[in-house]
Amino acid sequence: MAYYPRPELDDHDGILWMADRQSGSWARLHHDPDKDDPDPVYQYGPRKLWDEVEVAHAWWVDHGRPGADRWRITVTPHGQRIELLPSESECGRTDR
Repeated sequence: MAYYPRPELDDHDGILWMADRQSGSWARLHHDPDKDDPDPVYQYGPRKLWDEVEVAHAWWVDHGRPGADRWRITVTPHGQRIELLPSESECGRTDR
C-alpha cells in the first residue's frame, strides 16, 4: 500500500481509479478531506500504477510544472509521440 500526501489535495471528497487493461493492473485512491491522515492508495498487478504516477509527477515538478500549452502530441498510423516544447525563456525570446 502507498499513501498520497495531503498538501496538494483540495477539500473535495472523491475516488480515483486507474487501470491498465493489458496487464490487469489497477490503483485506487479515496480522498476524504475530513481525515487528517494521508489517503491510502491500493494497487494491484504487475504494473504499480500509483508508483508510475508519483514518478511522472516528480518529473513534471522538476521541469517547472509545464502547462498544457507546452506539450505537442503527434499521432500517426505508425505511432504516437509526446514532446515537451521549450519555454519562451529557453528559446531566447523576449517581448519587444
